[in-house]
Amino acid sequence: MEWKASGTNTGSLAGIPATNRSVVVEGCDVGEDGDDGLIRRETDYWNEASMMRQLGLVPEPSAAV
Repeated sequence: MEWKASGTNTGSLAGIPATNRSVVVEGCDVGEDGDDGLIRRETDYWNEASMMRQLGLVPEPSAAV
């Protein structure tokens, strides 16, 4: 399943004070169902570095030359 989430950082995040900046993050969940129809495994993929850049906590990558 592909997803998109958005929000505003108004509270601490992993001990880092709130930035009050808005973010939009996209990701994908990949799961495996068993023969009984229950979820056996799920893995989430998303770009945490993109979120950290949007929050101003990580610098933008430098342009390739």
